[in-house]
Order: sequence, then C-alpha cells, then structure tokens
Amino acid sequence: MISSRIILVLASISSFIMGGCAPEDGGKKVKSVSFYVSNETEMSIQNVFVSPSGDVDWGNDKLILPTLGSGSIYIGEIDCDQILDFRIDFFPTTLGEHKKYNFNNNCNNSSLTWTIISISQSTFSFN
Repeated sequence: MISSRIILVLASISSFIMGGCAPEDGGKKVKSVSFYVSNETEMSIQNVFVSPSGDVDWGNDKLILPTLGSGSIYIGEIDCDQILDFRIDFFPTTLGEHKKYNFNNNCNNSSLTWTIISISQSTFSFN
C-alpha cells in the first residue's frame, strides 16, 4: 500500500516537472525586446516615438536625453509580437523627421536596434 502511494506521488511530480508547467515555446520567446537607437548621421535626434500601427497618436517621447548625437542609446523595453510604427525627429525640428511603418516586432530576439543612416534611410537589426 505504501509503495503504490509513493509511486503515485512520484508519477504526479514527474508529470508536473516534465510538462505540466513548461511553456509551449520551450521558454525561448520573450514578452518584450530591448530597444536601441543608433544615430549614424551628423545631425542630432530630438525625439523617438514607438506606437502600435494604426494608432493616431504617437504617444510620449521615448528619448531620455535632450538630444542624441552620433552613437547608440538604450531606449527601453517594447512589447513584441505586434506591428509597430517608429518615428524620430531631428534637432532642430526644421531638419525633418524619419518614419518606419508596419514593422513586425517578433519575440524571437532579445533586442532590436534601429539604425538611422540619414534623414531618409534607416535599418533594423536583431540580436
């Protein structure tokens, strides 16, 4: 009688450990990604905005500095598995802005870097 209870308890524990609480994706996906902006232009960036595609409002500026000259900066965590729009404003704002629309931010990577190459050109890279 005792041995059957022990077997039942061990079977319950091993089924819980082997799959009862493991995530379906094997634990490899993340819920958000670290977002960085890299400025390779000779101009300063004044504002960085990220919003879900389709939103009419860009939301709050994500840049924690007054301006970003050449170089890279960590902006913050952004949700993944959604379609996003990105915008930066150059300083002074009379220089213009640069936008990227409908970017699919998937959860397979831990970080995303938006590299601004010029007023009209940029790229995204994952790590």
